Amino acid sequence: MARVSTVSSATWIYRFDAVARNRSFSAAAEELGYSQSAVSQQIADLERIARTRVFDRFPGPRPVELTEAGRVLLGHARPVLARMEAVGVDLAALADGAIGDLRVGTFQSAATNLLPHLLAAFREAWPRIEVTLFESGSHDELDGQVERGALDLAFTHPPIPEGAPLEFTDLLSDPYFLVVGRSHPLAGSSSTSLRTVGEIDLVGYRVCRAHAAVERFIRSRGIEPRFVFRAEDNQLLQGLAAMGVGAAIMPALAIDRSRDDIVLIDLADEIPRRRIGLVRHRDRYQTPAAAAFVRLAREMAADLAGRIPG
Repeated sequence: MARVSTVSSATWIYRFDAVARNRSFSAAAEELGYSQSAVSQQIADLERIARTRVFDRFPGPRPVELTEAGRVLLGHARPVLARMEAVGVDLAALADGAIGDLRVGTFQSAATNLLPHLLAAFREAWPRIEVTLFESGSHDELDGQVERGALDLAFTHPPIPEGAPLEFTDLLSDPYFLVVGRSHPLAGSSSTSLRTVGEIDLVGYRVCRAHAAVERFIRSRGIEPRFVFRAEDNQLLQGLAAMGVGAAIMPALAIDRSRDDIVLIDLADEIPRRRIGLVRHRDRYQTPAAAAFVRLAREMAADLAGRIPG
């Protein structure tokens, strides 16, 4: 393929990415604030210099599709786009100093158990920094937002995507329990084995990196777990367990211990603990406020770890 860097300017990266994401020239033009003809011409220039098509166009309303060459080009373009966006974020952070925003990604159990005390302490120490939270059930999405510069920090689980320019700070580990209803045959047990877990109906998370690791671990022991229902909400999973739909394998911090309709069965010796930490872009400038947030998180996580049962 010919060099594409000779296209008029770096704007081709933004337009190419927008068309690839939207699968439409008109939708990409609307998103970018350009005319459709300008976006189409930029892509045509790119294809002329590359001497190959990067999109397959079809008559009618059918979306455009990346060609094989387009997929290769996109794989190179998006890391460049992420770095370009991160540059703008870093320059803004330098200009702001101790006044500005700190954008933090989080997930359900971290938001419930760690963040309230952490945010209160951080606000007292850094009153002129506004913290914006972004919650997601997908740790891949959280990692991607940090990599693109949309988030400064994010709570997440390892492993970090291979090759990603991300740095992980370990905060605490979280033991697993089997959550069952009070009428469940295992409700009288204080602990159980994976072999027994493989013989009962289960309810589990739909999109969760840590839970996917649990499932892989169980299968690595020659046991195929019987999941009959999947959801994302911690309270819903506990409610399903309470109603007898299936037992739930859940980490301690995700469990509401004020509920009186469930029983917890220890799995600490059966399944490796879930690790929770903070991730940041290792090549980006870290503001003093962000560094202080990480320090406070480590202190409070250490205190919380001492109160986690199991």
